[in-house]
Amino acid sequence: GKEFDLFIDGDDTEIDRGVYEDISAPMLHLVRNAIYHGIESPDERLAAGKPAQGQIVISARYEGTQLLVSVRDDGRGLNPPAIRSTAQVRGLIDSFAQLSDREVINLIFQPGFSTAETITEEAGRGVGLDVVRDTLNRLRGNVEVDSTVGQGSTFTLSIPISLQIQLVVLVRVADQTYAIPMAQVAQLVQLDYYPRAEGSTPALDVQGTRHPLVHMASYLHLTASPISANTPTLLINSGTRHWALMVDAIAGRQEIVAKSLGPHLKNVPTVSGATVLGNGQVVLILDPLEMLTRPQRTPVVGPTVPPPGTVLPMDHNNARGAVLGDQRVSLRPPSVAPTRHPAASNGSGGPQAIPYILVVDDSPSVRRVVSATLKNAGWDVLTARDGQEALEIVAQRIPAGILLDIEMPRMDGYDLMAALRKQPTYGDIPLIVLTSRAATKHQQRALQLGADAYVVKPYQDDQLLTTLNELVRVRPNGDPR
Repeated sequence: GKEFDLFIDGDDTEIDRGVYEDISAPMLHLVRNAIYHGIESPDERLAAGKPAQGQIVISARYEGTQLLVSVRDDGRGLNPPAIRSTAQVRGLIDSFAQLSDREVINLIFQPGFSTAETITEEAGRGVGLDVVRDTLNRLRGNVEVDSTVGQGSTFTLSIPISLQIQLVVLVRVADQTYAIPMAQVAQLVQLDYYPRAEGSTPALDVQGTRHPLVHMASYLHLTASPISANTPTLLINSGTRHWALMVDAIAGRQEIVAKSLGPHLKNVPTVSGATVLGNGQVVLILDPLEMLTRPQRTPVVGPTVPPPGTVLPMDHNNARGAVLGDQRVSLRPPSVAPTRHPAASNGSGGPQAIPYILVVDDSPSVRRVVSATLKNAGWDVLTARDGQEALEIVAQRIPAGILLDIEMPRMDGYDLMAALRKQPTYGDIPLIVLTSRAATKHQQRALQLGADAYVVKPYQDDQLLTTLNELVRVRPNGDPR
Protein backbone atom coordinates (compact mmCIF):
# COMPACT_ATOMS: atom_id res chain seq x y z
CA GLY A 1 0.00 0.00 0.00
CA LYS A 2 3.00 2.35 -0.16
CA GLU A 3 3.68 4.62 -3.14
CA PHE A 4 7.15 6.03 -3.68
CA ASP A 5 9.75 6.94 -6.26
CA LEU A 6 13.22 5.42 -6.01
CA PHE A 7 16.17 7.58 -7.13
CA ILE A 8 19.81 6.59 -7.56
CA ASP A 9 22.50 9.27 -7.30
CA GLY A 10 26.14 8.48 -8.04
CA ASP A 11 25.52 5.12 -9.68
CA ASP A 12 28.87 5.42 -11.49
CA THR A 13 30.79 5.48 -8.18
CA GLU A 14 33.24 2.59 -8.23
CA ILE A 15 33.72 0.37 -5.18
CA ASP A 16 35.95 -2.57 -4.39
CA ARG A 17 34.11 -5.83 -5.12
CA GLY A 18 34.80 -7.25 -1.66
CA VAL A 19 33.40 -4.17 0.08
CA TYR A 20 30.40 -4.20 -2.25
CA GLU A 21 29.60 -7.79 -1.30
CA ASP A 22 29.93 -6.94 2.40
CA ILE A 23 27.55 -3.97 2.36
CA SER A 24 24.96 -5.24 -0.13
CA ALA A 25 22.87 -7.02 2.55
CA PRO A 26 22.96 -4.05 4.96
CA MET A 27 22.00 -1.72 2.10
CA LEU A 28 19.04 -3.94 1.18
CA HIS A 29 17.92 -3.93 4.80
CA LEU A 30 18.07 -0.13 4.98
CA VAL A 31 16.00 0.20 1.80
CA ARG A 32 13.40 -2.27 3.10
CA ASN A 33 13.16 -0.35 6.36
CA ALA A 34 12.74 2.93 4.48
CA ILE A 35 9.82 1.40 2.56
CA TYR A 36 8.02 -0.42 5.33
CA HIS A 37 8.84 1.72 8.35
CA GLY A 38 9.70 5.15 6.94
CA ILE A 39 7.36 5.94 4.06
CA GLU A 40 3.77 6.57 5.18
CA SER A 41 0.63 5.43 3.38
CA PRO A 42 -0.76 7.87 0.77
CA ASP A 43 -3.60 8.88 3.13
CA GLU A 44 -1.16 9.63 5.98
CA ARG A 45 1.07 11.68 3.68
CA LEU A 46 -1.83 13.71 2.30
CA ALA A 47 -3.10 14.36 5.82
CA ALA A 48 0.38 15.59 6.76
CA GLY A 49 0.49 17.93 3.77
CA LYS A 50 2.92 15.77 1.80
CA PRO A 51 2.62 14.41 -1.75
CA ALA A 52 0.94 11.00 -1.84
CA GLN A 53 4.12 9.50 -3.30
CA GLY A 54 7.16 9.33 -1.10
CA GLN A 55 10.82 9.44 -2.14
CA ILE A 56 13.73 7.13 -1.39
CA VAL A 57 17.17 8.19 -2.58
CA ILE A 58 20.21 5.90 -2.63
CA SER A 59 23.40 7.89 -3.18
CA ALA A 60 27.13 7.18 -3.31
CA ARG A 61 30.06 9.55 -3.52
CA TYR A 62 33.64 10.05 -2.42
CA GLU A 63 34.38 12.70 0.17
CA GLY A 64 38.00 13.15 1.16
CA THR A 65 39.30 9.73 2.13
CA GLN A 66 35.84 8.24 2.67
CA LEU A 67 33.28 6.50 0.48
CA LEU A 68 29.82 7.62 1.59
CA VAL A 69 26.76 5.52 0.73
CA SER A 70 23.41 6.71 2.05
CA VAL A 71 19.72 5.77 2.04
CA ARG A 72 17.36 8.72 2.53
CA ASP A 73 13.58 8.78 2.75
CA ASP A 74 11.06 11.60 3.26
CA GLY A 75 8.85 9.54 5.55
CA ARG A 76 7.76 9.90 9.14
CA GLY A 77 11.25 9.93 10.63
CA LEU A 78 12.40 8.37 13.88
CA ASN A 79 10.57 9.13 17.12
CA PRO A 80 13.07 9.66 19.99
CA PRO A 81 10.43 9.53 22.80
CA ALA A 82 9.12 6.19 21.50
CA ILE A 83 12.66 4.83 21.21
CA ARG A 84 13.47 6.02 24.75
CA SER A 85 10.32 4.38 26.12
CA THR A 86 11.07 1.06 24.42
CA ALA A 87 14.67 1.14 25.63
CA GLN A 88 13.50 1.65 29.21
CA VAL A 89 11.02 -1.23 28.96
CA ARG A 90 13.78 -3.53 27.66
CA GLY A 91 16.18 -2.43 30.38
CA LEU A 92 18.67 -0.83 28.01
CA ILE A 93 18.51 2.46 29.93
CA ASP A 94 16.87 3.56 33.17
CA SER A 95 14.40 6.39 33.59
CA PHE A 96 17.09 8.69 34.96
CA ALA A 97 19.44 8.40 31.95
CA GLN A 98 20.29 11.80 30.49
CA LEU A 99 20.61 11.17 26.76
CA SER A 100 20.42 13.54 23.81
CA ASP A 101 18.07 12.75 20.93
CA ARG A 102 21.05 11.58 18.85
CA GLU A 103 22.18 9.23 21.62
CA VAL A 104 18.63 7.92 21.95
CA ILE A 105 18.39 7.31 18.19
CA ASN A 106 21.63 5.30 18.29
CA LEU A 107 19.88 2.82 20.58
CA ILE A 108 18.17 1.36 17.49
CA PHE A 109 21.48 -0.38 16.70
CA GLN A 110 21.11 -2.58 19.77
CA PRO A 111 20.48 -6.27 18.82
CA GLY A 112 16.79 -6.98 18.23
CA PHE A 113 15.65 -3.47 19.10
CA SER A 114 12.37 -2.34 17.47
CA THR A 115 9.42 -0.10 18.28
CA ALA A 116 7.14 -1.98 15.86
CA GLU A 117 4.20 -3.76 17.44
CA THR A 118 4.47 -6.63 14.97
CA ILE A 119 7.91 -7.67 13.72
CA THR A 120 8.17 -9.24 10.27
CA GLU A 121 11.06 -9.77 7.88
CA GLU A 122 10.44 -6.27 6.57
CA ALA A 123 8.90 -4.25 9.42
CA GLY A 124 10.66 -3.29 12.63
CA ARG A 125 13.31 -0.71 11.97
CA GLY A 126 15.73 -1.82 14.63
CA VAL A 127 15.72 -5.49 13.68
CA GLY A 128 18.94 -6.18 11.78
CA LEU A 129 20.49 -2.73 12.29
CA ASP A 130 22.97 -4.30 14.71
CA VAL A 131 24.20 -6.34 11.72
CA VAL A 132 24.57 -3.13 9.70
CA ARG A 133 26.67 -1.57 12.44
CA ASP A 134 28.79 -4.72 12.92
CA THR A 135 29.50 -4.88 9.18
CA LEU A 136 30.69 -1.28 9.13
CA ASN A 137 32.82 -1.82 12.23
CA ARG A 138 34.49 -4.76 10.49
CA LEU A 139 35.26 -2.48 7.52
CA ARG A 140 36.64 0.15 9.94
CA GLY A 141 33.80 2.44 8.93
CA ASN A 142 30.69 3.68 10.69
CA VAL A 143 26.97 4.29 10.17
CA GLU A 144 25.29 7.57 11.09
CA VAL A 145 21.61 8.49 11.33
CA ASP A 146 20.04 11.90 10.75
CA SER A 147 16.30 12.05 11.32
CA THR A 148 13.60 14.68 11.74
CA VAL A 149 10.14 13.72 12.91
CA GLY A 150 7.67 14.07 10.06
CA GLN A 151 10.37 14.82 7.47
CA GLY A 152 12.34 11.61 7.06
CA SER A 153 15.59 9.81 7.88
CA THR A 154 19.02 9.38 6.33
CA PHE A 155 21.29 6.42 7.07
CA THR A 156 24.86 7.06 5.88
CA LEU A 157 27.52 4.36 5.63
CA SER A 158 31.06 5.76 5.76
CA ILE A 159 33.80 3.45 4.47
CA PRO A 160 37.53 4.37 4.42
CA ILE A 161 38.77 4.84 0.88
CA SER A 162 41.93 3.00 1.94
CA LEU A 163 39.95 -0.20 1.46
CA GLN A 164 39.20 0.61 -2.16
CA ILE A 165 40.96 -0.17 -5.41
CA GLN A 166 42.41 3.11 -6.65
CA LEU A 167 44.00 4.31 -9.87
CA VAL A 168 47.21 6.06 -8.87
CA VAL A 169 50.19 7.66 -10.54
CA LEU A 170 53.53 6.45 -9.20
CA VAL A 171 56.03 9.28 -8.87
CA ARG A 172 59.66 9.38 -7.80
CA VAL A 173 61.26 12.03 -5.62
CA ALA A 174 64.92 11.55 -4.74
CA ASP A 175 65.20 7.76 -4.31
CA GLN A 176 61.64 7.33 -3.03
CA THR A 177 58.51 6.18 -4.88
CA TYR A 178 55.09 7.49 -3.86
CA ALA A 179 51.53 6.91 -5.08
CA ILE A 180 49.12 9.80 -5.70
CA PRO A 181 45.43 9.07 -6.43
CA MET A 182 44.57 10.03 -10.01
CA ALA A 183 41.20 11.32 -8.77
CA GLN A 184 43.11 14.31 -7.38
CA VAL A 185 45.29 14.92 -10.45
CA ALA A 186 43.78 17.07 -13.20
CA GLN A 187 46.54 16.44 -15.75
CA LEU A 188 50.08 15.12 -16.17
CA VAL A 189 52.26 17.55 -18.11
CA GLN A 190 55.87 18.63 -18.47
CA LEU A 191 57.35 21.82 -17.12
CA ASP A 192 57.78 23.58 -20.45
CA TYR A 193 54.38 22.58 -21.82
CA TYR A 194 52.59 25.67 -20.50
CA PRO A 195 53.91 29.25 -20.44
CA ARG A 196 55.14 30.87 -17.25
CA ALA A 197 52.61 33.10 -15.49
CA GLU A 198 53.63 36.61 -14.55
CA GLY A 199 54.03 37.35 -10.85
CA SER A 200 56.42 37.41 -7.94
CA THR A 201 56.37 33.64 -7.46
CA PRO A 202 57.01 30.99 -10.16
CA ALA A 203 53.79 29.66 -11.70
CA LEU A 204 52.38 28.12 -14.87
CA ASP A 205 49.58 29.70 -16.88
CA VAL A 206 47.15 26.87 -17.67
CA GLN A 207 44.37 28.24 -19.87
CA GLY A 208 44.32 31.52 -18.00
CA THR A 209 44.54 29.95 -14.53
CA ARG A 210 47.63 30.51 -12.42
CA HIS A 211 49.18 27.31 -11.01
CA PRO A 212 52.00 28.08 -8.51
CA LEU A 213 55.04 25.90 -9.09
CA VAL A 214 56.15 23.75 -6.16
CA HIS A 215 58.29 20.66 -5.87
CA MET A 216 57.18 17.63 -3.89
CA ALA A 217 60.66 17.35 -2.39
CA SER A 218 60.15 20.65 -0.57
CA TYR A 219 57.25 19.12 1.40
CA LEU A 220 58.91 15.78 2.12
CA HIS A 221 62.30 17.10 3.24
CA LEU A 222 64.05 15.41 0.33
CA THR A 223 66.58 16.61 -2.23
CA ALA A 224 65.10 17.24 -5.66
CA SER A 225 66.86 16.46 -8.93
CA PRO A 226 67.85 19.41 -11.13
CA ILE A 227 64.85 21.04 -12.80
CA SER A 228 64.90 20.91 -16.58
CA ALA A 229 62.54 21.48 -19.49
CA ASN A 230 61.05 18.01 -19.20
CA THR A 231 60.54 17.90 -15.44
CA PRO A 232 57.25 15.99 -14.92
CA THR A 233 54.52 18.15 -13.39
CA LEU A 234 51.16 17.23 -11.91
CA LEU A 235 48.35 19.79 -12.13
CA ILE A 236 46.40 19.62 -8.87
CA ASN A 237 43.04 21.39 -8.53
CA SER A 238 40.95 21.82 -5.40
CA GLY A 239 38.01 24.17 -5.89
CA THR A 240 39.51 27.61 -6.40
CA ARG A 241 43.05 26.53 -5.49
CA HIS A 242 45.53 25.23 -8.05
CA TRP A 243 49.09 23.92 -7.98
CA ALA A 244 51.70 22.70 -10.45
CA LEU A 245 53.48 19.97 -8.48
CA MET A 246 56.87 18.97 -9.86
CA VAL A 247 58.41 15.54 -9.27
CA ASP A 248 61.65 13.92 -10.38
CA ALA A 249 60.04 11.20 -12.49
CA ILE A 250 56.76 9.47 -13.25
CA ALA A 251 57.05 5.71 -12.92
CA GLY A 252 53.63 4.91 -14.39
CA ARG A 253 49.98 4.55 -13.54
CA GLN A 254 48.24 1.47 -12.21
CA GLU A 255 45.40 0.22 -10.09
CA ILE A 256 46.41 -0.60 -6.53
CA VAL A 257 44.74 -2.02 -3.45
CA ALA A 258 45.24 0.58 -0.75
CA LYS A 259 45.76 -0.47 2.86
CA SER A 260 45.41 1.49 6.07
CA LEU A 261 48.54 2.18 8.09
CA GLY A 262 46.74 1.05 11.23
CA PRO A 263 45.92 2.91 14.42
CA HIS A 264 49.53 3.68 15.38
CA LEU A 265 50.32 5.58 12.17
CA LYS A 266 46.89 6.88 11.23
CA ASN A 267 47.84 10.49 12.08
CA VAL A 268 50.98 10.72 9.92
CA PRO A 269 50.56 13.98 7.97
CA THR A 270 49.81 13.77 4.21
CA VAL A 271 49.98 9.93 4.20
CA SER A 272 46.59 8.30 3.62
CA GLY A 273 47.74 4.68 3.36
CA ALA A 274 50.13 2.31 1.64
CA THR A 275 50.17 -0.38 -1.02
CA VAL A 276 52.40 -3.25 -2.05
CA LEU A 277 53.47 -3.34 -5.70
CA GLY A 278 53.86 -6.49 -7.74
CA ASN A 279 57.60 -6.58 -7.04
CA GLY A 280 57.01 -6.51 -3.28
CA GLN A 281 57.90 -2.83 -2.84
CA VAL A 282 55.87 -0.98 -0.22
CA VAL A 283 54.75 2.46 -1.45
CA LEU A 284 53.12 5.19 0.62
CA ILE A 285 49.94 6.80 -0.72
CA LEU A 286 49.98 10.58 -0.34
CA ASP A 287 47.06 12.98 -0.06
CA PRO A 288 48.28 15.85 -2.28
CA LEU A 289 45.63 18.32 -1.10
CA GLU A 290 46.62 17.86 2.53
CA MET A 291 50.30 18.02 1.62
CA LEU A 292 50.00 21.20 -0.45
CA THR A 293 48.14 23.06 2.29
CA ARG A 294 51.04 22.47 4.67
CA PRO A 295 54.10 24.77 4.74
CA GLN A 296 57.05 23.85 2.53
CA ARG A 297 60.12 22.78 4.45
CA THR A 298 62.73 23.71 1.88
CA PRO A 299 62.01 26.28 -0.86
CA VAL A 300 63.65 24.67 -3.88
CA VAL A 301 61.56 26.17 -6.67
CA GLY A 302 62.19 29.91 -6.48
CA PRO A 303 65.67 30.55 -7.91
CA THR A 304 65.76 27.36 -9.99
CA VAL A 305 62.79 28.19 -12.21
CA PRO A 306 63.62 30.80 -14.89
CA PRO A 307 61.26 33.67 -15.76
CA PRO A 308 58.59 33.40 -18.46
CA GLY A 309 59.91 32.89 -21.96
CA THR A 310 63.27 31.46 -20.88
CA VAL A 311 64.32 28.33 -22.75
CA LEU A 312 65.42 25.77 -20.20
CA PRO A 313 68.60 23.83 -20.94
CA MET A 314 68.18 20.09 -21.23
CA ASP A 315 69.56 18.02 -18.40
CA HIS A 316 70.74 15.01 -20.40
CA ASN A 317 71.58 13.04 -17.28
CA ASN A 318 67.99 13.15 -16.04
CA ALA A 319 66.00 13.61 -19.24
CA ARG A 320 63.86 10.75 -20.40
CA GLY A 321 62.99 12.18 -23.80
CA ALA A 322 62.60 10.04 -26.87
CA VAL A 323 65.63 9.70 -29.13
CA LEU A 324 65.30 10.24 -32.87
CA GLY A 325 68.48 9.08 -34.56
CA ASP A 326 71.37 10.39 -32.44
CA GLN A 327 69.61 13.54 -31.23
CA ARG A 328 67.52 13.82 -28.08
CA VAL A 329 64.29 15.68 -28.75
CA SER A 330 63.57 19.11 -27.35
CA LEU A 331 60.36 19.36 -25.39
CA ARG A 332 59.50 22.91 -26.35
CA PRO A 333 56.56 22.99 -28.81
CA PRO A 334 57.23 24.67 -32.17
CA SER A 335 56.34 28.35 -32.24
CA VAL A 336 54.68 28.05 -35.67
CA ALA A 337 51.26 26.43 -35.92
CA PRO A 338 51.08 23.40 -38.21
CA THR A 339 49.46 23.65 -41.61
CA ARG A 340 48.18 21.03 -43.98
CA HIS A 341 51.04 21.61 -46.38
CA PRO A 342 52.58 18.74 -48.31
CA ALA A 343 54.91 18.31 -45.36
CA ALA A 344 54.78 19.26 -41.73
CA SER A 345 57.34 21.54 -40.13
CA ASN A 346 60.08 19.81 -38.21
CA GLY A 347 59.83 22.49 -35.54
CA SER A 348 63.40 23.76 -36.00
CA GLY A 349 62.99 26.09 -38.94
CA GLY A 350 64.89 23.75 -41.24
CA PRO A 351 63.72 21.91 -44.34
CA GLN A 352 60.29 20.38 -44.10
CA ALA A 353 60.20 16.63 -43.48
CA ILE A 354 58.05 14.02 -45.13
CA PRO A 355 54.84 13.75 -43.07
CA TYR A 356 54.59 10.73 -40.84
CA ILE A 357 52.06 8.87 -38.69
CA LEU A 358 52.76 8.51 -34.98
CA VAL A 359 51.66 5.19 -33.43
CA VAL A 360 51.27 5.35 -29.65
CA ASP A 361 50.78 2.04 -27.83
CA ASP A 362 52.43 0.34 -24.89
CA SER A 363 52.33 -3.05 -26.64
CA PRO A 364 55.45 -3.73 -28.77
CA SER A 365 53.54 -6.20 -30.93
CA VAL A 366 50.76 -3.68 -31.67
CA ARG A 367 53.32 -1.02 -32.57
CA ARG A 368 55.09 -3.47 -34.86
CA VAL A 369 51.93 -4.71 -36.63
CA VAL A 370 50.35 -1.27 -37.10
CA SER A 371 53.65 0.21 -38.27
CA ALA A 372 54.03 -2.53 -40.88
CA THR A 373 50.52 -1.86 -42.20
CA LEU A 374 51.17 1.88 -42.49
CA LYS A 375 54.60 1.43 -44.06
CA ASN A 376 53.14 -0.90 -46.68
CA ALA A 377 50.69 1.90 -47.50
CA GLY A 378 53.61 4.27 -48.06
CA TRP A 379 53.65 6.14 -44.76
CA ASP A 380 56.68 7.11 -42.72
CA VAL A 381 56.02 5.89 -39.16
CA LEU A 382 57.35 6.74 -35.71
CA THR A 383 56.24 4.99 -32.51
CA ALA A 384 55.89 5.89 -28.84
CA ARG A 385 55.30 3.68 -25.81
CA ASP A 386 52.96 6.07 -23.99
CA GLY A 387 51.51 9.57 -24.04
CA GLN A 388 54.48 11.22 -22.42
CA GLU A 389 56.91 9.87 -25.00
CA ALA A 390 54.44 10.84 -27.74
CA LEU A 391 54.40 14.48 -26.57
CA GLU A 392 58.18 14.55 -26.70
CA ILE A 393 58.18 13.28 -30.28
CA VAL A 394 55.40 15.63 -31.40
CA ALA A 395 57.28 18.59 -29.95
CA GLN A 396 60.22 17.75 -32.22
CA ARG A 397 58.24 17.01 -35.38
CA ILE A 398 54.51 17.44 -35.94
CA PRO A 399 52.87 14.31 -37.40
CA ALA A 400 50.22 14.15 -40.11
CA GLY A 401 48.10 12.00 -37.78
CA ILE A 402 48.28 10.02 -34.55
CA LEU A 403 47.02 6.50 -33.81
CA LEU A 404 46.81 6.02 -30.06
CA ASP A 405 45.72 3.47 -27.49
CA ILE A 406 43.80 4.41 -24.30
CA GLU A 407 45.46 2.43 -21.53
CA MET A 408 49.18 3.21 -21.28
CA PRO A 409 51.66 3.85 -18.45
CA ARG A 410 52.81 7.30 -17.33
CA MET A 411 50.32 9.16 -19.57
CA ASP A 412 47.32 7.38 -21.08
CA GLY A 413 45.46 8.18 -24.29
CA TYR A 414 42.86 10.38 -22.59
CA ASP A 415 45.51 12.65 -21.08
CA LEU A 416 47.44 12.71 -24.34
CA MET A 417 44.38 13.86 -26.30
CA ALA A 418 43.56 16.48 -23.66
CA ALA A 419 47.11 17.83 -23.73
CA LEU A 420 47.20 18.03 -27.54
CA ARG A 421 43.77 19.64 -27.90
CA LYS A 422 44.61 22.32 -25.35
CA GLN A 423 47.54 23.50 -27.48
CA PRO A 424 46.67 25.54 -30.59
CA THR A 425 49.90 24.28 -32.18
CA TYR A 426 48.64 20.70 -32.12
CA GLY A 427 44.90 21.30 -32.07
CA ASP A 428 44.15 20.07 -35.59
CA ILE A 429 46.26 16.90 -35.71
CA PRO A 430 43.89 14.01 -36.59
CA LEU A 431 43.60 11.67 -33.59
CA ILE A 432 42.47 8.09 -34.18
CA VAL A 433 41.89 5.95 -31.10
CA LEU A 434 42.90 2.32 -31.66
CA THR A 435 41.81 0.27 -28.65
CA SER A 436 40.15 -2.90 -27.43
CA ARG A 437 37.82 -0.84 -25.21
CA ALA A 438 34.48 -1.10 -27.02
CA ALA A 439 32.17 0.29 -24.29
CA THR A 440 30.13 3.34 -25.21
CA LYS A 441 31.45 5.31 -22.23
CA HIS A 442 35.03 4.99 -23.52
CA GLN A 443 34.01 6.12 -26.99
CA GLN A 444 32.05 9.08 -25.66
CA ARG A 445 34.90 10.25 -23.46
CA ALA A 446 37.39 9.95 -26.34
CA LEU A 447 35.15 11.97 -28.67
CA GLN A 448 34.61 14.60 -25.97
CA LEU A 449 38.38 14.98 -25.64
CA GLY A 450 38.74 15.57 -29.38
CA ALA A 451 39.24 12.17 -31.01
CA ASP A 452 38.42 12.20 -34.73
CA ALA A 453 37.75 8.46 -34.98
CA TYR A 454 37.45 5.43 -32.71
CA VAL A 455 38.58 2.05 -34.06
CA VAL A 456 38.03 -1.05 -31.92
CA LYS A 457 40.47 -3.97 -31.98
CA PRO A 458 40.45 -6.38 -33.70
CA TYR A 459 40.14 -4.35 -36.90
CA GLN A 460 40.60 -4.83 -40.62
CA ASP A 461 43.63 -3.19 -42.24
CA ASP A 462 41.43 -1.73 -44.98
CA GLN A 463 39.16 -0.18 -42.34
CA LEU A 464 42.10 1.45 -40.59
CA LEU A 465 43.66 2.79 -43.78
CA THR A 466 40.30 4.11 -45.03
CA THR A 467 39.77 5.98 -41.77
CA LEU A 468 43.28 7.38 -41.93
CA ASN A 469 42.91 8.52 -45.53
CA GLU A 470 39.62 10.25 -44.75
CA LEU A 471 41.10 12.27 -41.89
CA VAL A 472 44.67 13.01 -42.96
CA ARG A 473 44.84 15.80 -45.51
CA VAL A 474 48.21 14.95 -46.99
CA ARG A 475 49.39 11.92 -48.87
CA PRO A 476 52.30 9.78 -47.65
CA ASN A 477 54.60 11.45 -50.16
CA GLY A 478 53.68 14.90 -48.95
CA ASP A 479 51.34 15.89 -51.78
CA PRO A 480 48.11 17.61 -50.64
CA ARG A 481 44.86 15.73 -51.18
